[in-house]
Formats: sequence, structure tokens, C-alpha cells
Amino acid sequence: MSDSDNFDEIGCDHVLTGVAGRVLMAKAVTKEFLQLETQKQARLLANAKLWADGQRPSPEQFQGNEGRCGGDNDRMLVAIKTHKIRLYGFIRSYLKVKTLLIVDLDAAKKQTKAKKHVLDRAKSAVVVMDNSCGD
Repeated sequence: MSDSDNFDEIGCDHVLTGVAGRVLMAKAVTKEFLQLETQKQARLLANAKLWADGQRPSPEQFQGNEGRCGGDNDRMLVAIKTHKIRLYGFIRSYLKVKTLLIVDLDAAKKQTKAKKHVLDRAKSAVVVMDNSCGD
């Protein structure tokens, strides 16, 4: 994780920046992420870097439509994926930069389809995080 920017005001760590955007991760998710095997961390970060560089990740690497989250802006829930692990988040402009904000992690996925209760938890986290980012 990078310390080059301070995103403490919204409770996030700066993960990476590419030519087309950046990725931030909620601090609670960062702790869980760092407990994953190093190889899985690397794969997820590589998939996130594809997105940040403006490249189109494959459907096995990125799901751009996990459903609407509700709230004032009704953001779309997205997922970065690798080997049954998903990082859930949303995309918005934050401090004038296209940003993917990761708000949840499902490391216990045993099937291809996402679990409804995990999606609901992630969608709730999106609404809270989106509201904390301001306009």
C-alpha cells in the first residue's frame, strides 16, 4: 500500500495509481487483504492495476455490474476477482481523479456466484463510503 497520499479523512489507504485512475481501499479491508496469501494479493493488485491503467480486465478479473447500491447516487457495485476471492467497491470521481474505492472483501467464496448477504453488506458499505467522500 502506498503512503504517498493521505486518505485518512475517508478511512482509506492508497493502493495504487495508474494512468487512468487510482484505487483506494477501506482500512478495515486492507487489514483483511494483507492476511491473504501473497500470490492472491499480487493477482488482485494486478487486476486492479489493469483497471487503473484504463485497460479492460477480463470477466474473470473484473465484474462491472454486481448491482446498484441505492443511496443518493445509486452507485454500481463492482468486483475485482481472482480464484474465488472478490474485492468489492465502486467507481466515482474523488478529488478530481477517477477512483475505484474498495469497501469489502469476500475471501471465503466457495462458488462462482456471489453470496447475496455479502453483496448486500458491500452495497451498504458503498453508500456509507460514497456519502463520506462528499461531492
